[in-house]
Amino acid sequence: MKKFKIIIISDATGDLGERFVRSIITQLPKDSFDISVKNFINTAEKLKKTLSEIKGKPLIFYLTIFSKLKKELVNFCSGKKIPCFDLTTSPMNFIVKSTGLKPQWALKKIHELNEEYLSKQKSLDFTIKHDDGQRPKGLKEADIIIVGVSRTSKTPTSIYLATKGYKVANVPFVFPSILPEEVKKIKSRKVIGFTITPDIFEKIRKERSKSYKSREGNYTSANNILNEIHTAERFYRRKGWPILDVTDRAIEENAALVLKLLKKK
Repeated sequence: MKKFKIIIISDATGDLGERFVRSIITQLPKDSFDISVKNFINTAEKLKKTLSEIKGKPLIFYLTIFSKLKKELVNFCSGKKIPCFDLTTSPMNFIVKSTGLKPQWALKKIHELNEEYLSKQKSLDFTIKHDDGQRPKGLKEADIIIVGVSRTSKTPTSIYLATKGYKVANVPFVFPSILPEEVKKIKSRKVIGFTITPDIFEKIRKERSKSYKSREGNYTSANNILNEIHTAERFYRRKGWPILDVTDRAIEENAALVLKLLKKK
């Protein structure tokens, strides 16, 4: 299969452009692209050096607020017959045309330390401190509480939600001790139970057991795993918590479904 090269050129981190491009190419044949990001290309000198290193005819996506750099990029790509696409112009033109507002084109605005940014920092700090059942007395301050058996992506989902501004705590459902009393006392609609398909759960545990070079026993027993999952799900239902099956779901999808099920969005 032919492999295509994609280069993302950005005057900032390039994260937004990379996420956008990667989400688009999920719909195309797998492993068809090699993606590289050239970030903080915010001067003519840096752009010149970056362009001089480009070999062949990759697909170029660029994000820059500087009109001079845009022009240089377009001229370079036109001269080399390299396909390129501006990831900022089309969305910005649409917004400007629809609202009548005028953009400021200030680089510092992209990562401005505003109240929303500081709030996200606080949420991330809270989430890290309340990972894996730590500080149960602080659960009442959480916006979202994720409860689940082991290996159900509780931590990465919590961290992802924290970057969205939510204070998240996650608590392991450890069979047969169930849960700490602090979780049981919470009655608000902010708790969600994570579950997973037993056969996938068994496979994950066996792989983990091998990586730690430990003997397989109750930890990887199919009957024990099935009992653990069913016990957790029965407990969730008894408490009236929504249940999310995370089997074969990406972290971003888990997070979106958590917000939907808890009516946070």
